[in-house]
Amino acid sequence: DRFCTGGQMPEIVFRCPETGYKVQATFEDQRVQDAFVRLACMACGLDHAVNRYTARVEGDHCDAPLDGDF
Repeated sequence: DRFCTGGQMPEIVFRCPETGYKVQATFEDQRVQDAFVRLACMACGLDHAVNRYTARVEGDHCDAPLDGDF
């Protein structure tokens, strides 16, 4: 599962487009209306716009699956 909502802040796992590493991040507001949330990336230090429904970084048109190893 890419999303965990057991705590107060939902978590998402996405692939950093700079490093290719999996990154786990949280976003504060569960009531965000936009599909994309801006998340700080622990792998490269940049902020990425990540689709909170698909866990894809904005502009990522890769057909590779998000599950499994990257």
